[in-house]
Amino acid sequence: MRIDVINVGDGACTAVESYVPDRGELTIIDCGTHPHSKVVTTPGVAAAAHLGGRLTDLDTIVVTHFDTDHWHGLLELADFYGARETARKAITLRYPGMPDLGERVSARQARAGLMALISTRDDDPLNLVRLKTAWEQVGSVSAVPLYRGDVFDANGRQWRVHWPPRQVDVTRGKKYAAAIREVLDLADDMAADGYTKLRDQFEEAYGAWEEFEDQPDAIEAVPHDADPRSEEEPVDPEDEADLDQDDDEDVDLDHVPEKHRAEFRRLVAKLDGLDNYFSLVLSVDDQFIVFGDIEGTALRAVVTETRPEFALAGHYGVMLAPHHGSHVAHASRLPAADLCICQSGSKHQGKNRLHELRHSSACHPSTWECGTICVTTW
Repeated sequence: MRIDVINVGDGACTAVESYVPDRGELTIIDCGTHPHSKVVTTPGVAAAAHLGGRLTDLDTIVVTHFDTDHWHGLLELADFYGARETARKAITLRYPGMPDLGERVSARQARAGLMALISTRDDDPLNLVRLKTAWEQVGSVSAVPLYRGDVFDANGRQWRVHWPPRQVDVTRGKKYAAAIREVLDLADDMAADGYTKLRDQFEEAYGAWEEFEDQPDAIEAVPHDADPRSEEEPVDPEDEADLDQDDDEDVDLDHVPEKHRAEFRRLVAKLDGLDNYFSLVLSVDDQFIVFGDIEGTALRAVVTETRPEFALAGHYGVMLAPHHGSHVAHASRLPAADLCICQSGSKHQGKNRLHELRHSSACHPSTWECGTICVTTW
């Protein structure tokens, strides 16, 4: 198995390739860069240039979560893929499912509300809908949500999903459900004043739900005393260690009516971590593990999990560091690895050393220091 961690600045893009009889199989995990990243080449161009003819073997795309620095470059990559006459033109798009938040807000409402808020914030079309539509222009697309405990085949290997869960604890469910309700209320208030984008985006996302989430919601079989809905999560001081580390520039909200701008900004801040919290974590045997941008209590839940069907291995050949290697909370609890690769540019690289000091059981190359990093595992 060949793993290419492609340098896209402050973003993420990884190509995983295996050879099976008579053909190769290529998986792309994320492709995007931060809007303020100092890069010469856009992520889609960088990925296409690095992969060259191997792009024709692409059959699986994994999006760990829908922040711009993890998915937006896939729109551009679709054009390069479509231009190759020998490409397979059949893609499986895998992405994190939306867990059940409780009785007040359905998973369908939560997914639609979050998508609408992000797209309105970025003054952009709906992320998941737009991504699927872009790839449907060049071939058939099967969109599959992933949850903890799922297993799928790609690259001739079996991949295990460690996060997100199908359910969250009661306290967190209530918190996020209340915030989603506030988004829906704000959408109605803004529409009443003539600004309908947030409500329109919600209705479009809500209507598209069956197209993306057309499989029944199976509930994880867990012991009663480990039921994530049965009690509140214990407080761990380390969960809060990274809250002040993200120094993102203020989002430009000039397109949002001034009357509602402060409330909109408050809700963006309130839900900003939701995508990261539900970021995909997935692995291939003990060879490779991907952490996306998971952090805080979610990361703690993953690294301390003991149930065999969900637990991590004790050691991996290659690890993609959580959150670009920019956070330190729970880094000391991560599994050991031969390589823990930080996907970082000028924005994140200053924090990589802190992560390296805490996660001492690995070598920590970064794309900032090394450029594109290529590894072969067996």
